[in-house]
Amino acid sequence: MPCLPAIRAVCQNLNCLSSSGQMHDAPEVAWLLALRHERQGKPALTKGKNPVASLYRMYEYLVVGYTAGLRSEMEYFFKQSTWSVKAIPDPEDTDPARYAILAVLTHYLAKVFNRLIERGLPRGCPAIIAGAEAEAELRAREVVLELQPSWAKAVRRLDEPITIPNSSGDTPEDRFRSAEFLAMNIIVTEPHVAFV
Repeated sequence: MPCLPAIRAVCQNLNCLSSSGQMHDAPEVAWLLALRHERQGKPALTKGKNPVASLYRMYEYLVVGYTAGLRSEMEYFFKQSTWSVKAIPDPEDTDPARYAILAVLTHYLAKVFNRLIERGLPRGCPAIIAGAEAEAELRAREVVLELQPSWAKAVRRLDEPITIPNSSGDTPEDRFRSAEFLAMNIIVTEPHVAFV
Protein backbone atom coordinates (compact mmCIF):
# COMPACT_ATOMS: atom_id res chain seq x y z
CA MET A 1 0.00 0.00 0.00
CA PRO A 2 1.66 3.23 -1.11
CA CYS A 3 -0.08 5.43 1.46
CA LEU A 4 0.77 3.26 4.51
CA PRO A 5 4.13 5.01 5.18
CA ALA A 6 2.35 8.38 5.11
CA ILE A 7 -0.31 7.13 7.52
CA ARG A 8 2.39 5.80 9.84
CA ALA A 9 4.22 9.16 9.75
CA VAL A 10 1.03 11.06 10.63
CA CYS A 11 0.17 8.59 13.37
CA GLN A 12 3.63 8.90 14.92
CA ASN A 13 3.18 12.67 15.05
CA LEU A 14 -0.24 12.25 16.67
CA ASN A 15 1.12 9.60 19.08
CA CYS A 16 -1.30 6.92 17.88
CA LEU A 17 1.40 4.46 16.79
CA SER A 18 3.44 2.49 19.30
CA SER A 19 7.10 1.67 18.80
CA SER A 20 6.06 -1.84 17.76
CA GLY A 21 4.07 -0.35 14.88
CA GLN A 22 0.72 -1.12 16.48
CA MET A 23 -1.80 1.65 15.79
CA HIS A 24 -4.15 2.98 18.40
CA ASP A 25 -6.27 6.07 18.45
CA ALA A 26 -6.62 6.67 22.17
CA PRO A 27 -6.29 10.27 23.28
CA GLU A 28 -3.86 11.39 25.96
CA VAL A 29 -4.88 11.60 29.62
CA ALA A 30 -4.71 15.42 29.68
CA TRP A 31 -7.03 15.71 26.68
CA LEU A 32 -9.56 13.31 28.20
CA LEU A 33 -9.45 15.15 31.52
CA ALA A 34 -9.97 18.50 29.78
CA LEU A 35 -13.04 17.14 27.96
CA ARG A 36 -14.17 14.88 30.77
CA HIS A 37 -17.74 16.15 31.08
CA GLU A 38 -18.28 16.19 27.31
CA ARG A 39 -16.98 12.59 26.95
CA GLN A 40 -19.02 11.05 29.80
CA GLY A 41 -21.75 8.80 28.50
CA LYS A 42 -20.31 8.75 24.99
CA PRO A 43 -18.68 5.82 23.17
CA ALA A 44 -14.91 5.64 23.42
CA LEU A 45 -12.94 7.03 20.52
CA THR A 46 -10.83 3.87 20.20
CA LYS A 47 -12.18 1.48 17.59
CA GLY A 48 -11.38 -2.16 16.90
CA LYS A 49 -12.40 -5.65 17.93
CA ASN A 50 -9.31 -7.00 19.63
CA PRO A 51 -8.04 -7.20 23.22
CA VAL A 52 -5.78 -4.13 22.95
CA ALA A 53 -8.52 -1.93 21.46
CA SER A 54 -10.87 -3.05 24.23
CA LEU A 55 -8.25 -2.22 26.87
CA TYR A 56 -7.84 1.27 25.38
CA ARG A 57 -11.60 1.81 25.55
CA MET A 58 -11.49 0.86 29.24
CA TYR A 59 -8.72 3.42 29.70
CA GLU A 60 -10.84 6.14 28.09
CA TYR A 61 -13.88 5.31 30.22
CA LEU A 62 -11.82 5.26 33.43
CA VAL A 63 -10.23 8.65 32.78
CA VAL A 64 -13.51 10.39 31.89
CA GLY A 65 -15.28 8.76 34.85
CA TYR A 66 -17.81 6.80 32.80
CA THR A 67 -18.28 3.78 35.09
CA ALA A 68 -21.10 2.21 33.07
CA GLY A 69 -18.92 2.32 29.95
CA LEU A 70 -15.98 0.79 31.81
CA ARG A 71 -18.10 -2.03 33.21
CA SER A 72 -19.77 -2.69 29.86
CA GLU A 73 -16.40 -2.89 28.13
CA MET A 74 -15.11 -5.30 30.78
CA GLU A 75 -18.21 -7.43 30.30
CA TYR A 76 -17.64 -7.37 26.53
CA PHE A 77 -14.05 -8.55 27.08
CA PHE A 78 -15.25 -11.29 29.46
CA LYS A 79 -17.59 -12.63 26.79
CA GLN A 80 -14.69 -12.96 24.33
CA SER A 81 -13.64 -16.31 25.77
CA THR A 82 -10.63 -16.59 23.44
CA TRP A 83 -9.16 -13.37 24.84
CA SER A 84 -7.04 -14.36 27.81
CA VAL A 85 -6.04 -11.45 30.05
CA LYS A 86 -2.52 -12.87 30.31
CA ALA A 87 -2.25 -12.94 26.50
CA ILE A 88 -3.15 -9.26 25.93
CA PRO A 89 -0.34 -8.05 23.66
CA ASP A 90 1.95 -5.37 25.02
CA PRO A 91 0.68 -2.10 23.51
CA GLU A 92 4.14 -0.58 24.06
CA ASP A 93 2.46 2.78 24.52
CA THR A 94 4.89 5.68 24.36
CA ASP A 95 2.76 7.81 26.70
CA PRO A 96 3.86 6.84 30.25
CA ALA A 97 0.58 7.83 31.94
CA ARG A 98 -1.59 5.99 29.44
CA TYR A 99 0.71 2.94 29.57
CA ALA A 100 0.57 2.86 33.39
CA ILE A 101 -3.24 3.06 33.37
CA LEU A 102 -3.45 0.24 30.81
CA ALA A 103 -1.17 -1.91 32.98
CA VAL A 104 -3.28 -1.42 36.11
CA LEU A 105 -6.49 -2.09 34.20
CA THR A 106 -5.21 -5.60 33.44
CA HIS A 107 -5.10 -6.18 37.21
CA TYR A 108 -8.77 -5.23 37.46
CA LEU A 109 -9.68 -7.43 34.49
CA ALA A 110 -8.10 -10.46 36.17
CA LYS A 111 -9.67 -9.55 39.52
CA VAL A 112 -13.24 -9.13 38.26
CA PHE A 113 -13.05 -12.13 35.93
CA ASN A 114 -11.67 -14.37 38.68
CA ARG A 115 -14.49 -13.26 40.97
CA LEU A 116 -16.99 -14.62 38.44
CA ILE A 117 -14.97 -17.73 37.61
CA GLU A 118 -14.64 -18.63 41.30
CA ARG A 119 -18.42 -18.28 41.65
CA GLY A 120 -18.95 -20.85 38.91
CA LEU A 121 -19.34 -18.56 35.87
CA PRO A 122 -16.43 -19.44 33.59
CA ARG A 123 -15.60 -17.39 30.55
CA GLY A 124 -17.61 -18.57 27.59
CA CYS A 125 -20.57 -19.69 29.67
CA PRO A 126 -24.02 -19.05 28.21
CA ALA A 127 -25.90 -15.90 29.21
CA ILE A 128 -28.80 -18.00 30.49
CA ILE A 129 -28.12 -21.15 32.50
CA ALA A 130 -31.31 -23.19 32.50
CA GLY A 131 -31.72 -26.49 34.25
CA ALA A 132 -29.73 -28.80 36.46
CA GLU A 133 -27.91 -30.33 33.51
CA ALA A 134 -26.51 -26.96 32.40
CA GLU A 135 -25.48 -26.14 35.98
CA ALA A 136 -23.77 -29.52 36.35
CA GLU A 137 -21.87 -28.98 33.10
CA LEU A 138 -20.59 -25.62 34.35
CA ARG A 139 -19.53 -27.11 37.70
CA ALA A 140 -17.65 -29.87 35.87
CA ARG A 141 -15.53 -27.41 33.88
CA GLU A 142 -11.94 -26.91 34.93
CA VAL A 143 -11.47 -23.67 36.86
CA VAL A 144 -9.03 -21.51 34.89
CA LEU A 145 -8.21 -18.23 36.62
CA GLU A 146 -6.98 -15.17 34.77
CA LEU A 147 -3.57 -13.55 35.31
CA GLN A 148 -2.09 -10.18 34.45
CA PRO A 149 0.14 -10.15 31.38
CA SER A 150 3.87 -10.06 32.13
CA TRP A 151 4.32 -6.72 30.35
CA ALA A 152 1.86 -5.05 32.75
CA LYS A 153 4.00 -5.95 35.76
CA ALA A 154 7.06 -4.42 34.08
CA VAL A 155 5.52 -0.99 33.37
CA ARG A 156 7.34 1.74 35.29
CA ARG A 157 5.74 3.83 38.02
CA LEU A 158 5.14 7.41 36.92
CA ASP A 159 7.72 9.95 38.09
CA GLU A 160 5.08 12.61 38.65
CA PRO A 161 1.64 11.87 40.10
CA ILE A 162 -1.46 12.32 38.02
CA THR A 163 -4.93 12.78 39.46
CA ILE A 164 -8.13 11.55 37.89
CA PRO A 165 -10.92 13.45 39.69
CA ASN A 166 -13.87 11.73 41.31
CA SER A 167 -17.44 12.18 40.06
CA SER A 168 -17.64 15.57 41.81
CA GLY A 169 -14.51 16.78 40.05
CA ASP A 170 -12.43 16.67 43.24
CA THR A 171 -9.27 14.81 44.16
CA PRO A 172 -10.37 11.47 45.63
CA GLU A 173 -10.11 11.17 49.41
CA ASP A 174 -7.38 8.84 50.68
CA ARG A 175 -9.86 6.22 51.87
CA PHE A 176 -11.46 5.92 48.42
CA ARG A 177 -8.25 5.76 46.37
CA SER A 178 -7.23 2.68 44.43
CA ALA A 179 -4.13 1.08 45.98
CA GLU A 180 -3.21 -0.50 42.64
CA PHE A 181 -3.30 2.80 40.79
CA LEU A 182 -1.59 4.61 43.67
CA ALA A 183 1.32 2.16 43.39
CA MET A 184 1.80 3.59 39.87
CA ASN A 185 1.54 7.20 41.18
CA ILE A 186 -2.00 7.61 39.84
CA ILE A 187 -4.59 9.08 42.19
CA VAL A 188 -8.04 7.79 41.29
CA THR A 189 -11.08 6.46 43.11
CA GLU A 190 -11.21 2.66 43.36
CA PRO A 191 -13.09 1.74 40.18
CA HIS A 192 -16.43 -0.04 40.55
CA VAL A 193 -15.87 -2.76 37.99
CA ALA A 194 -17.96 -5.73 39.13
CA PHE A 195 -20.58 -6.20 36.42
CA VAL A 196 -22.48 -9.21 37.82
